[in-house]
Amino acid sequence: MAAAVGEGTGLVYVCNPDNPSGTMVEAAEVEAFVREVAPRAPVFLDEVYLELVDDWQALTQVALVRAGLPVIIGRSFSKMHGLAGHRIGYVIAPPGIVRRLEKLRMSSINFLGVAAARESVYDEEFHRWTIGKIRAGRAKFCALLDELGLRYTPSHGNFVFHYTGIPQEEYQEMMKERGFLTGWPSAPVEPYVDWCRVSIGTDREMADYAVAMREVFAGRIRSV
Repeated sequence: MAAAVGEGTGLVYVCNPDNPSGTMVEAAEVEAFVREVAPRAPVFLDEVYLELVDDWQALTQVALVRAGLPVIIGRSFSKMHGLAGHRIGYVIAPPGIVRRLEKLRMSSINFLGVAAARESVYDEEFHRWTIGKIRAGRAKFCALLDELGLRYTPSHGNFVFHYTGIPQEEYQEMMKERGFLTGWPSAPVEPYVDWCRVSIGTDREMADYAVAMREVFAGRIRSV
């Protein structure tokens, strides 16, 4: 990525933990990359899923913003805070970049979302409960994938990215018939045309989803 940055690069985007794989790059590696690239182009660091990781405060790159580098850090209230329907989040960036972003703003956030976000920031008990439920659901779903012999990436998010061995459109239709919408772009790239991204839902939803998966994969050849 660093080698690809040139005079025409307007912005460099890094999502860590990543979406859709859920994998995470070590904080020191991210910092080294940003310090190398930022003098040539602003860097947007998507930390939406970072709050789901242990000791995430030690992993954030906010110090790079404080150091004056052209870095934008994006956060969301959609994941750990459970406010996805309000479409609310925030950025941490140097004042100059904030002023530039303000000129590009296309809409306003809703005040109910702002009120909910303000309350949620201090509700640490709910944060711990949410993270615990996500991790437990993720572990249980990975155990199901192990049972079915399906490969998956080590996720740090509220989702799991896994192999199906079935063309994406076909798999989506099979799961839709059973009442579930699975995620992945409408035009996935090689070699992930037969992979799927599944968000962790409630205990009941995940139990029902497990039944659907066992139906779909019953009798199919297991992957290695």
